[in-house]
Amino acid sequence: MGYDDHGGNDYNNDYNNDNIDDYGGDAGMDTGMPDDPPPESPRGEDRPDGEVKEEPKEEWVDDGSLPLVDGTLPFFLLDAHEEAATPGTVYLFGKVPNGGQHQSCCAVLEGCMRCIFFVPQPGTFTGAELTRLEAEAAANPGAKGPLLRHLHEQAAALKAEVRAVLAEHGIDKFVIKPVRRNYAFELDSVPHGEQWVLKVRYSAAKPSLPNGLEGEHFVGVFGAQQSVLESVLLKRRIMGPSWISLSCPTRVDASKQVSWCKLEVKVEGHKNVSSKCAGQQEPPPLIVAALNLKTSLHPQANTNEVVAASVVYLPAVNLDRPLSKAAWNSSRSLRHFSVLRKLDGQPFPAGFEAKVQAVNASEMGRRNGGTMLSAQASERSLLMNLLARLRALDADVLVGHNIAAFDLDVLLHRLQHHKVPQWSRVGRLRRSTFPSLGGGGGSFGGGAGPGLMTAMAGRLICDTYLGARELLHEVDYTMATLARIHLGQTRSDLAAADVPGKYEAAPKLMELVQHTESDAWLALSLAMHLNLLPLSRQLSCLSGSLWSRTLQGQRAQRIEMLLLHEFYARKFLLPDKLSGRERERLARRQHAAAHADDGEAFEEVKAGGKKGKAQYAGGLVLEPKKGLYNSIVLLLDFNSLYPSIIQEYNICFTTVRRPKDGSIAPLPEPSHDLAVLPKVIRGLVQRRREVKSLLANERDGVRRQQLDIRQQALKLTANSMYGCLGFSASRFFARPLAELVTAQGRDILQSTVDLVQSSVGLEVIYGDTDSIMVRTDVAKEEEARAMGARVKREVNKRYKLLEIELDAMYKCMLLLKKKKYAAIKLDRDAAGRTVEVKEAKGLDMVRRDWCALAKDCGNYALDEILSGRPCEDVVSAIHARLRQVREKVDAGAVTLDKFVIHKQLTKRPEDYPDAKNQPHVQVALRRAAAHKREGTKQGETVPYIICIEVDEAGQPKDGGAGGLAERAYHREELAANPALRVDVQYYLANQVHPVVSRLCAPIEGTDAARLADCLGLDPAKYHAAAAAGSGMRDALEDALIASTATLDCDARYKDCDPLWLTSADGTRFPFVGVQDVLSGGVAPGDAFAPPDAAATGSGLSAAQVANQVRLRAREAVAKYYEGSLVSDDELMPVNTRNVCLRAQGDAAPGMASPNVASAGHMAAAMSEAALYTQLSHFHRLLDPSLALARLKDDTERLEATRRLAPIREALEAGRKAVEQLRNRCAYRWVSLGSLYNVTATGA
Repeated sequence: MGYDDHGGNDYNNDYNNDNIDDYGGDAGMDTGMPDDPPPESPRGEDRPDGEVKEEPKEEWVDDGSLPLVDGTLPFFLLDAHEEAATPGTVYLFGKVPNGGQHQSCCAVLEGCMRCIFFVPQPGTFTGAELTRLEAEAAANPGAKGPLLRHLHEQAAALKAEVRAVLAEHGIDKFVIKPVRRNYAFELDSVPHGEQWVLKVRYSAAKPSLPNGLEGEHFVGVFGAQQSVLESVLLKRRIMGPSWISLSCPTRVDASKQVSWCKLEVKVEGHKNVSSKCAGQQEPPPLIVAALNLKTSLHPQANTNEVVAASVVYLPAVNLDRPLSKAAWNSSRSLRHFSVLRKLDGQPFPAGFEAKVQAVNASEMGRRNGGTMLSAQASERSLLMNLLARLRALDADVLVGHNIAAFDLDVLLHRLQHHKVPQWSRVGRLRRSTFPSLGGGGGSFGGGAGPGLMTAMAGRLICDTYLGARELLHEVDYTMATLARIHLGQTRSDLAAADVPGKYEAAPKLMELVQHTESDAWLALSLAMHLNLLPLSRQLSCLSGSLWSRTLQGQRAQRIEMLLLHEFYARKFLLPDKLSGRERERLARRQHAAAHADDGEAFEEVKAGGKKGKAQYAGGLVLEPKKGLYNSIVLLLDFNSLYPSIIQEYNICFTTVRRPKDGSIAPLPEPSHDLAVLPKVIRGLVQRRREVKSLLANERDGVRRQQLDIRQQALKLTANSMYGCLGFSASRFFARPLAELVTAQGRDILQSTVDLVQSSVGLEVIYGDTDSIMVRTDVAKEEEARAMGARVKREVNKRYKLLEIELDAMYKCMLLLKKKKYAAIKLDRDAAGRTVEVKEAKGLDMVRRDWCALAKDCGNYALDEILSGRPCEDVVSAIHARLRQVREKVDAGAVTLDKFVIHKQLTKRPEDYPDAKNQPHVQVALRRAAAHKREGTKQGETVPYIICIEVDEAGQPKDGGAGGLAERAYHREELAANPALRVDVQYYLANQVHPVVSRLCAPIEGTDAARLADCLGLDPAKYHAAAAAGSGMRDALEDALIASTATLDCDARYKDCDPLWLTSADGTRFPFVGVQDVLSGGVAPGDAFAPPDAAATGSGLSAAQVANQVRLRAREAVAKYYEGSLVSDDELMPVNTRNVCLRAQGDAAPGMASPNVASAGHMAAAMSEAALYTQLSHFHRLLDPSLALARLKDDTERLEATRRLAPIREALEAGRKAVEQLRNRCAYRWVSLGSLYNVTATGA
């Protein structure tokens, strides 16, 4: 029967026992020796009496060389590592107390075991006898022998097959035992629920089995590829960086150490590691050091060489509380040193060595050990000196800005190039062979590979670039930007090409040293300012993940580890970690099994879409009621909607039944007992509530920061739980569960909208996933707040755990489209007074791919629109500002930084298939070729300016032609090339105009053409774009629903094409319309003749007019049937007849742009509404009756009739021609009979 080695309580049954778990130490085990043992040995047999002999182990003796407490070594775990070259061994890195201090220590955990589980075919363990024996064993736990023997008998065939599988893979020693385990995940071949399985334990030094094994007697194998490190963390319940205790440690002599730590011990087996450590509460202080390198490009080798290095460090950083600025910004607490070398063997400039001596002899130099600045003769000696200083420092954490993608990458490559001895001192594990230093894509810092991270094992890498990207929302994440915004420091850039110039004089060379030190200090300051170490430690402790992986920004891995800990403790078979290919193979196999009998051809099925994104419907996004709202708008938001849904409906792997047909799963049956997933989330939510309660009552500043960091970590963890369900690369990917959660979210949002509008009687103008916006039609804050309270009360009484809250109140709002709005938020300051704050969501101004000039213009327009001033004044002010912008641009009064566009690299520059068409990629490729540090790696932001090249006379070469990508340059390139000029026309037409015109779309009194005219652009180009835009299309739809009188409004037809006619001599001219003839603008005899032919009296006959009108009308119909589609993205316009079925945001199927660079939605260039309006426009130009009906005075009407008499026949002929065609247009007709028949049927 199953004695198991899983730590902790037994959640499933009374059959498991944690006390016996070793070779030969479990009654009824099969020790699995392949050959027949000698007669005197019982190994290899299933002994009925359960007696298996084992060799006695050598007793451990404390030699007094270790600082033990109660016989165990207290050990604060910082990092852990597993080497492929030494399978079965895990290296634990941390700190141990010793004489009132703490020193680095490496614990080598040897003799680890691998545990795998074979799931038998259904029916293997069945029968009345088994049921009886299980009941007896449950009633009398001491009498399990009969049950064990019966289980082994039933599993005889399965065990024989398992032995064969193990032997095939070179595993000759193992232990087999039946145990009870639960399964609740996504493999269709494995039965759900609690069941008997075979557990196999063998040395992890032996080969692992491949994933996906199946056999005649078993349906699956679990844990085959589980890393030994993960197994140790789960078995010993190690929850992140914390105190653990090591039993029976043996000190390793310094000459035999495999690490660079001050102390090294050996520990045999994972059971000598315990997560309980008595007497240790506070984490030890850590040595945190920031490293920065300055490089120069070698002209022949075209590689970066290190010319200077600086390390700024804090010798004692307390992890349990954030450091105050005084603590990390003081010369008393900070220490630093720098190393500089000669350049290309040239001597240092005169006086530099004297400056080095003076620096080291200064008070600051003495405080830093007397060698604050070291001058070296070569790059090799610089590297050796740097390694020696790092080894003596023995930093626990290395900090830097993009340190893994640049500084460490360059450092390791140069160490390898110079064959520096003991190069592995950069990390904490001794090595002789360099790992592969190839790029790793986005695995860490946008460029570091696993080889680099392996070399750094034992030292934590805190990359401020990664931390800032996760915690902040900025246009770019360069050190200069972050230092200016968050530290109030100005950083000057120093390009690698400018470094050799610093060697011209001693003062300049000292500037290089100071710049290197400053960059290291800025990185350290940013890490302390953002509390990256305390926050990442809290996240690691919550999830049970390694601290090093949390610092890498692996959010999905954190949640994975949390769920692994939770399900392991409850004795579940855990889903295996699969590669991308293995996931696709599994998806194909399950698809084939599901459709084995349907007779359809099998299609390729992939486990997930692009980047593992969800391939199912997401949250509900309502169609917004666009416009400018000048009364208060309420924003009500469900608190943590998806985690709350999981709790409300008890959604878990264990409770949701997955339909075989792929439909949305039904909700679980109501239950008082929470399943695993909702219980974990509830625990996190309750803990956060408790911490927030403590935070509200805490007055101590440092303690408040501690509590705030803890509640942030709890919030981030709880809100990320749902994500693992829908992320196809996650081990806990469960599409049915994710679909069920989002489906419930859609139902809840829609039912909330219905409730608010029907029961409360308020209008919902927009809703998105977990929030709704409610129009109040009141201006007083108290009245609006009372309405919000009523909505909250009505909604919350429907649910037990789901809660909707009043999230914000807006004084006025500009609602443009889905996920795009701006408003004036009514907020409260510290004194409780109401303050107004502008808030913008999804607008162009908050995106980084718009230049500052466009954002400034957009913000000005937005401020005017939300000012509450009369519409005429708003429009006038916007027009005036645009004219002013044009004047400043023409005069060269706009600074260069206003033209910089930022765009992020979503993959490595060389991996873009359409790199030639991507401006930022072209700039990044050129920078990478020049060995620039920033703007070259995946995840980084590339700044560029669109330029034209001019000749000596200042005129554009080739007329300014060339693709956009060809004309994109970095600011450094622009400064270095005097022939480049900013392409002003591009910025006005494609940056400023789109931003402002989208904001002004709902505003009366202006349009895209008028705004273009203010910017000095050709307004004619924007008439068609406006007609194709969604806002104008809505206006045309409204016109067609209106009355006939409304259809005659000139504004409705301002974007229609004119009625072009052609005279006998081929002159083409527009027909002005009957209204202009009546007003006296055109003489009746000249109406059907070109203006320059009026003197000849030549005009078109009635037949000619009818024929030409018919032709123009047919051209409009033909344009409609072309089926051309245009995008509403003015920055990246697309015109095509191809229908793209690619999913894009909230676009309806077929409305996504075929150009992935275009963010717009596609719409018909000539819609049904536009065609009907165009035909109606022709009709109104030629219809004398309609024009005469507009005249109210009878005398005027008689005079007008007389005036039209000469052309009346031609007008009627043209009118009838277009009317015949328009009457065939079905758009104008509504079949009431069909409508009422449908209604009646539905009733």
